Amino acid sequence: RRAGNLRFAAALAQWSGHGTATDVPGESLVAVEALLEQVAVPLAAAERALLVVLDGCGLAPFLELVAQFPSLGFAEIGRAGRRAAGLAALPTVTEVSRSSLLCGELSIGNADHERRHFEANPAVRSLAGPTARLFHHRPHLVTGIGQSLPAEVALALSTSGPQLVAAVVNTIDDELSRGDFTREYAIEHLGPLQALLRAAADAGRFVVVTADHGHVLGVGLDGRGEARRTGEGGDRWRDADRAPDADEVLLRGPRVLLGGDTGVIAPAQDDLRYSAKHGGYHGGATPEECLVPLSVFRPPGVDTPAGWEPVSVAPPGWWDLAAAAVAPDPVAPAPKKRRSKSTPGPSQPGLFDDDQTTPGGTEPTEQPDAPSPSGAEAPWAEQLVTSEAFQLQLEAAKRMNPQLDRVRAALGALDARGGTASFTALAQAAGMPVDRVPGFVSVLERLLNVDGYGVITVDRTTQEVRLDETLLRTQFLEGGS
Repeated sequence: RRAGNLRFAAALAQWSGHGTATDVPGESLVAVEALLEQVAVPLAAAERALLVVLDGCGLAPFLELVAQFPSLGFAEIGRAGRRAAGLAALPTVTEVSRSSLLCGELSIGNADHERRHFEANPAVRSLAGPTARLFHHRPHLVTGIGQSLPAEVALALSTSGPQLVAAVVNTIDDELSRGDFTREYAIEHLGPLQALLRAAADAGRFVVVTADHGHVLGVGLDGRGEARRTGEGGDRWRDADRAPDADEVLLRGPRVLLGGDTGVIAPAQDDLRYSAKHGGYHGGATPEECLVPLSVFRPPGVDTPAGWEPVSVAPPGWWDLAAAAVAPDPVAPAPKKRRSKSTPGPSQPGLFDDDQTTPGGTEPTEQPDAPSPSGAEAPWAEQLVTSEAFQLQLEAAKRMNPQLDRVRAALGALDARGGTASFTALAQAAGMPVDRVPGFVSVLERLLNVDGYGVITVDRTTQEVRLDETLLRTQFLEGGS
């Protein structure tokens, strides 16, 4: 990790000497000062949008949150189906990077400066309707007892509000100032975030989630950190009045807004600080501080805009600990297995669409343009698909275009895992992107749940599918109907 940090910081220092928002390396990396013009405003023009700035939330911590958005009805989308990331302005401090993000240009300032320049930004002003609004956590998002959002904010987020609304959520940065942010990252823990998302979903607003910068806890692999008190500056940056040490880099160029012509010195490692000890720090040149989330979410009932596709991020096979289970001997009767509890936790870096129908309200159909299924079949699969009851169900579900090889593979994955499998495990077994699993399991329910009996049950909150093998045998293999 330390070697990787040094490589990242060296590349950042080299590029920052000349780099601008128009030549950021990589197709999926966007400079924060270009985010309004390139992402938020086009989405707001297509429908309506909410821009959420999670102050202090780096890209890696955000992956703990991203899988929680489907529980509120949101599906992640990206250009060409790829998740993007943002690159903070330098040094990675609030008055530089958040100001640049919300002003839509490289800028230094406070909340009042951000609000004036946000509303006056040419791209933002090009939007039709009422003037775009920016709300900061304090004082705008603080509510009284019994309120989810202040009335002014709720009105702005409604269908009669501006095309673009932005909100700054300071919970993470505040927690780090007081002490280590030790809780699991959860939407409901982040102050007004849950209420903002619910209001956006109700109004059919796209949601763009980003941050001004990330953070480090200031401790190394040995659990300790170093305080190096030299020069003038902040927690994790110094005016460049000396040559950088081996674990520091010199940052200067058009996107380095402090330090004057000589630039600033910033740590390349996460265990160095220039200030008194507190819970967390930012201002340095590590990936944790410089790379921020830039994820876009489609609200329920709204079509995916042109040029955007569902994001599909499937963890590797070993992420599902039950994947190594040995399939039963196809000749012997299927043994009863203890139900597996080893499904991916909320920190898995994947996001699954929770929709059950297509935007037009029609029933989901299978999509053929995906890899071939690779899972082993259940020992009773052939008997199932040739049974009279299943053939009747198949005929009734004909317009849903069920593909039997995928059905076999999914049932094999469920059987191998004791009757319970995650959406990710089914995607791997059936050879499909994870964003298509919700529609696929709806097909399974239509095929197998005769007269409403729950052979297949789906928990879309935990993204698990359960198979009742006893009921399946009763309905299909033992003459039931």
